[in-house]
Amino acid sequence: MAHLGGSASTDIEAPLQQVWAVIEDVMSAPDWQGGLDAMSALEHDADGRPTLVETENDIKVRRIKAHVRFSYDGPKRLSWTQEKGDMKSVDGAWELEDRAPGRRGQERPGSWAL
Repeated sequence: MAHLGGSASTDIEAPLQQVWAVIEDVMSAPDWQGGLDAMSALEHDADGRPTLVETENDIKVRRIKAHVRFSYDGPKRLSWTQEKGDMKSVDGAWELEDRAPGRRGQERPGSWAL
């Protein structure tokens, strides 16, 4: 089976904590992440955040499901790995970093990378 990978990055004109709040709310990802249709929390950490989630994706050829484990290292990193599912493996992360202060008059914007 072939390995499929990729990455992307962009600058976001917002404070790092504001960007982290969106990233950390993993259950809202289907609202803004294309192809991700549904998520159901299966386990939570001591802070009530989902740590194991069942995802449902529409990959246009067929629908796939997976159990994905999340690790929170806020406000700089949210990572995930598939524990079981229809694909051979899935691993990824959102990594946030502060950029130069005062850029375009904004409070230190964050950037994310997948």
